[in-house]
Amino acid sequence: MNAHIASQNTLLESAAAKATTAPAMDPVEWQARVDLAACYRLHALYGWTDPIYTHISARVPGPDAHFLINPFCLMFDEITASNLFKIDLDCNVLTPHEHPIHPPGFVRPRAVPPPRQPHRRSI
Repeated sequence: MNAHIASQNTLLESAAAKATTAPAMDPVEWQARVDLAACYRLHALYGWTDPIYTHISARVPGPDAHFLINPFCLMFDEITASNLFKIDLDCNVLTPHEHPIHPPGFVRPRAVPPPRQPHRRSI
């Protein structure tokens, strides 16, 4: 197995191991968190990052317009399902967190009005 594939497998196994301990939350939200964390990890693996202002967001499935976004001070390879922020369209943080949030990260999810939001991810 070449080094790149071994690195990729290790990265994804690490993300999967961290995702197996789901906290008490809606399983649909937890899956959205796991999927988004995996997306961050893949971006890190392929070098599709920049050191600071980049983010990826995902809409939490359901009737409420809630989104998941990364903490401001973590690199993409440090993102896990449990350390993502949950926010609403009014820029309120809905999950307590020890890290700061980057307010401009709210702009993209908020730019598309709720009735016109068929997309679930924003990269």
